[in-house]
Order: sequence, then structure tokens, then C-alpha cells
Amino acid sequence: MTGTAVNPLFRAAYLAKSAKQDVTLVVPWLCKSDQELVYPNNLSFSSPEEQEAYIRNWLEERIGFKADFKISFYPGKVLRLSGATQDLPKSVICNVHGVNPKFLKVGEKIAAERDQGHQAFSKGAYFLGKMVWAKGYRELIDLLAKHKNDLEGFNLDVYGNGEDSHEVQSAARKLDLNLTFFKGRDHADDSLHG
Repeated sequence: MTGTAVNPLFRAAYLAKSAKQDVTLVVPWLCKSDQELVYPNNLSFSSPEEQEAYIRNWLEERIGFKADFKISFYPGKVLRLSGATQDLPKSVICNVHGVNPKFLKVGEKIAAERDQGHQAFSKGAYFLGKMVWAKGYRELIDLLAKHKNDLEGFNLDVYGNGEDSHEVQSAARKLDLNLTFFKGRDHADDSLHG
């Protein structure tokens, strides 16, 4: 699962957890040939029920509770959060709001540290995102290569997993860029902010 699938899924789970309203997550049901284009690692589903079971298991492993919301499938449309994602037939750019509370806690912690005169972020620079070219890795590598001479001593930690991991890392090595690659992490992971 990736950006445009994960963010609404987490939002649905946390909205449902608040128990103030009924929540329905609407998910596109794609034919087998479209699933192969969209889902990573040859992942595909024979039925909406099979996909729903996968989604719920994947979610529960990451949030630590069983989220009580409805999943409805619809045909023929792919929702994208931005124009930076892969353009597919019948896709629509649609922004959905809602924030995982962990992200808010990180922001509150950093603001409190800054108010006390501490450096708000001491880890240096990092780039975090699923390691697929569509998430901006091409632009990152091109910019770092273009300004390499101006960036002596500048190191960037890169966090991500994805289908293009090998190619991204290979491109960075060929250009001898100061990038250190790590497995993917959540934006709110303590190793980034703690």
C-alpha cells in the first residue's frame, strides 16, 4: 500500500475510533489487469472481500487496534491526492483531510522544545517517501547532482522502500551523491524526531 491508499485508510481508522460518526472508506475495485498496474509486488485480489481482508489486516498491524468502519468498493475511478502520482485512466485528483494523532504529537513536542530554546530538529536533512520514481526521487537526485559542488559536506538521509529502490540507489551511487539509504519509516517515527 502506498501514499494515496494509506493516508485515507489511516484517516478512516482514526475517525472511526473517535466513535462520533459512522465511517465508510470508499475503495476502487480494479479489474485484474489494472491491479497489476497499481499494486506493488504482483499483489492482486480475486474479490472485493479478499481485498478488504488484506486491507484490514495490513491496517491493524500498523495501528495496533481493530478499526470499526465500513469499506465500500466502487468501479472505474482512481483517487489521487496530487498530480505528482501516477496518472491512470479514469483517475481524479481529490484531497481528503484528517490527520493521524501521532503527527500532531510530534509537532507539539517540537514546538515545546523550540519554546524552551532547544534546537527543534537536530537530525539534519532527510527525505522520506515510498521509493518509487513518482515520489520525487528523480527530482531529488537531479537537483543534488546539479548542485553537488555547492553542497560539499551536505549529507542527506533517505528513508523508503519500494519497487524502484534498487534503481534509485544505483543512480545515486553512479553520481557519487552524499545520500545514506535506510528502510522506510513512518513520518512520526521516534528515530527521526526523538
